[in-house]
Amino acid sequence: MLIDEILEIADNTSHDTILKTDGNSNKKRVCNSEWIARSRLRIDTRKYLAGKLCPKIYGDMAQEKSGNFEKALPLMSVDQKIKLFCSLPIDDRLRVLDSMITTKPALESSEDRR
Repeated sequence: MLIDEILEIADNTSHDTILKTDGNSNKKRVCNSEWIARSRLRIDTRKYLAGKLCPKIYGDMAQEKSGNFEKALPLMSVDQKIKLFCSLPIDDRLRVLDSMITTKPALESSEDRR
Protein backbone atom coordinates (compact mmCIF):
# COMPACT_ATOMS: atom_id res chain seq x y z
CA MET A 1 0.00 0.00 0.00
CA LEU A 2 1.26 3.49 -0.86
CA ILE A 3 0.84 4.88 2.64
CA ASP A 4 2.88 2.05 4.16
CA GLU A 5 5.61 2.67 1.59
CA ILE A 6 5.63 6.39 2.41
CA LEU A 7 6.08 5.64 6.11
CA GLU A 8 8.81 3.10 5.39
CA ILE A 9 10.75 5.54 3.20
CA ALA A 10 10.34 8.40 5.71
CA ASP A 11 11.43 6.26 8.67
CA ASN A 12 14.51 4.79 6.93
CA THR A 13 17.48 6.91 8.00
CA SER A 14 20.15 4.31 7.25
CA HIS A 15 21.58 6.21 4.26
CA ASP A 16 21.04 9.80 5.44
CA THR A 17 24.75 10.25 6.17
CA ILE A 18 27.88 8.90 4.51
CA LEU A 19 31.56 8.75 5.42
CA LYS A 20 33.83 11.02 3.39
CA THR A 21 37.60 11.09 3.51
CA ASP A 22 39.31 14.46 3.35
CA GLY A 23 42.81 15.19 2.00
CA ASN A 24 44.45 14.14 5.30
CA SER A 25 42.78 10.70 5.26
CA ASN A 26 40.42 11.78 8.03
CA LYS A 27 36.96 10.25 7.84
CA LYS A 28 34.01 12.51 8.45
CA ARG A 29 30.29 11.75 8.46
CA VAL A 30 28.38 14.14 6.14
CA CYS A 31 24.80 14.54 4.98
CA ASN A 32 23.91 12.39 1.97
CA SER A 33 21.74 15.02 0.28
CA GLU A 34 21.36 12.95 -2.89
CA TRP A 35 19.76 10.09 -0.92
CA ILE A 36 17.53 12.49 1.01
CA ALA A 37 16.39 14.22 -2.19
CA ARG A 38 15.68 10.85 -3.81
CA SER A 39 13.65 9.77 -0.76
CA ARG A 40 11.69 13.02 -0.92
CA LEU A 41 10.95 12.37 -4.61
CA ARG A 42 9.82 8.82 -3.84
CA ILE A 43 7.49 10.09 -1.09
CA ASP A 44 6.10 12.92 -3.24
CA THR A 45 5.44 10.50 -6.11
CA ARG A 46 3.50 8.16 -3.83
CA LYS A 47 1.53 11.08 -2.35
CA TYR A 48 0.66 12.22 -5.88
CA LEU A 49 -0.46 8.72 -6.85
CA ALA A 50 -2.52 8.36 -3.66
CA GLY A 51 -4.24 11.67 -4.45
CA LYS A 52 -5.02 10.53 -8.00
CA LEU A 53 -6.13 7.01 -7.07
CA CYS A 54 -8.16 8.01 -3.99
CA PRO A 55 -8.95 11.73 -4.38
CA LYS A 56 -11.74 11.72 -1.80
CA ILE A 57 -9.39 10.41 0.88
CA TYR A 58 -6.04 11.91 -0.10
CA GLY A 59 -6.84 14.65 -2.63
CA ASP A 60 -9.40 17.01 -1.13
CA MET A 61 -7.10 18.67 1.39
CA ALA A 62 -4.47 19.36 -1.24
CA GLN A 63 -7.07 20.86 -3.59
CA GLU A 64 -8.45 23.07 -0.83
CA LYS A 65 -4.97 24.33 0.05
CA SER A 66 -4.11 25.22 -3.54
CA GLY A 67 -7.55 26.83 -3.93
CA ASN A 68 -6.96 28.96 -0.83
CA PHE A 69 -3.58 29.89 -2.24
CA GLU A 70 -5.15 31.21 -5.43
CA LYS A 71 -7.90 33.12 -3.54
CA ALA A 72 -5.35 34.78 -1.26
CA LEU A 73 -3.04 35.92 -4.08
CA PRO A 74 -4.52 39.39 -4.69
CA LEU A 75 -4.13 40.28 -1.00
CA MET A 76 -0.46 39.30 -0.64
CA SER A 77 2.88 40.90 -1.37
CA VAL A 78 5.23 39.17 -3.81
CA ASP A 79 7.43 37.94 -0.94
CA GLN A 80 4.40 36.49 0.86
CA LYS A 81 3.28 34.75 -2.34
CA ILE A 82 6.71 33.19 -2.85
CA LYS A 83 6.95 32.07 0.78
CA LEU A 84 3.47 30.50 0.69
CA PHE A 85 4.08 28.85 -2.68
CA CYS A 86 7.36 27.31 -1.46
CA SER A 87 5.64 25.96 1.67
CA LEU A 88 3.15 23.95 -0.40
CA PRO A 89 3.82 20.27 -1.08
CA ILE A 90 5.20 19.62 -4.55
CA ASP A 91 1.93 18.23 -5.92
CA ASP A 92 0.10 21.39 -4.84
CA ARG A 93 2.79 23.56 -6.45
CA LEU A 94 2.38 21.62 -9.68
CA ARG A 95 -1.41 22.04 -9.50
CA VAL A 96 -1.05 25.81 -9.05
CA LEU A 97 1.44 26.07 -11.90
CA ASP A 98 -0.76 23.93 -14.13
CA SER A 99 -3.77 26.15 -13.45
CA MET A 100 -1.67 29.20 -14.33
CA ILE A 101 -0.58 27.64 -17.61
CA THR A 102 -4.03 26.41 -18.65
CA THR A 103 -5.72 29.71 -17.82
CA LYS A 104 -5.50 31.79 -20.98
CA PRO A 105 -5.49 35.58 -20.63
CA ALA A 106 -8.30 37.45 -22.34
CA LEU A 107 -7.34 38.56 -25.82
CA GLU A 108 -7.10 42.28 -26.36
CA SER A 109 -9.55 43.71 -28.82
CA SER A 110 -8.27 46.04 -31.52
CA GLU A 111 -9.91 48.96 -29.68
CA ASP A 112 -7.98 48.20 -26.46
CA ARG A 113 -4.64 48.48 -28.25
CA ARG A 114 -5.29 52.02 -29.51
